[in-house]
Formats: sequence, C-alpha cells, structure tokens
Amino acid sequence: MVHQLPCLASIINRLSNIKPSDNHNLMLKSLLAKNTANLPLPHYIKLGEYDYTVYPIVDEQHRGLVATINSLYYFIQQGFALEVLKPTIQLIEQYVMFHLKTEETLLIKHGISYEELKTVKKYSTDFMHDMKEHVSNAIEHKEVQELYKFIANWWTEHTTKFHSRIDKHLV
Repeated sequence: MVHQLPCLASIINRLSNIKPSDNHNLMLKSLLAKNTANLPLPHYIKLGEYDYTVYPIVDEQHRGLVATINSLYYFIQQGFALEVLKPTIQLIEQYVMFHLKTEETLLIKHGISYEELKTVKKYSTDFMHDMKEHVSNAIEHKEVQELYKFIANWWTEHTTKFHSRIDKHLV
C-alpha cells in the first residue's frame, strides 16, 4: 500500500478551518515539525524600488517570486515539517529557472552582446547549481532556515546588482 503525503493546499485548508473549540493540538503536532534550531530568519521580503523594471512580465514574475519566497518564510515560521515545505521549495526552484530564462530571452530580443549573454547565462547556471546544493543540504540536514537565507540574499542581489547591470539592455 502506498501512502501519499497530503498536498500542501489540503493541509493549509484543514489548518485554516480549525475552530478554537477543536482539539487542534493533536492535528498541529502531526502536521508540524518540532522546531529545534529556532534560528532567527530575515523578515518577509517586500517589493522595493529596485524590484521594478521596464517590462511588465518581469515585474509580474518578481511579484510571483516574492509571494512564493514569503510563503516559504511563513511555513518555516509556523514550524511546518520539511516534507510539507518541499513543494514550495520545488516551486521556487522552478519559478526562478523560468524567471531567469525569461530575462535571458528578453535580453536576446534586445540584442545583448554575445559576451554579456554568456555572463548572464553563467549567472543563471551558477545560481541554479548553488540553489540545488542548498536544497540538498536543507533536505539532508532537515534544516531550511539556511536555505531561506540563501534565497532571500539571492533575491536582494538579483534585484539590485543583477538588474542594475541588465536593465540598460531592456530599454
């Protein structure tokens, strides 16, 4: 018999429907991991002035990335188990890959030089490699706080340093 984990949406739905009169401690204990590290995390990511570009699709993707990254932060703060966090982590990985590919495509459309494109592709490849390494470490050590910090730091770097370098090509 194969046992499947409940999907994240059904868990959130069940948690949001708990009434104060319910004996919710037993349910919560079965859904939440014991938070042993209690490491302080950076706060929620807020969209700032550097998060907007001249391309509405890039801005929309930035909003989607921030919402997904902030969901991970919320679930960590609530003490959700790593198994419950995995779909959110996978979504972030896939969304970042999609977002970086969108930016590369727009740069090609606007005639970025071959050398600059190579630099952008290396940035994307290096980040995805580092991301996979951080995800593996988080899974191996059952520790997601450092993964969140890595993602939050990447976001800041991406929207400030990276975009300040590529936005001039997207005008």
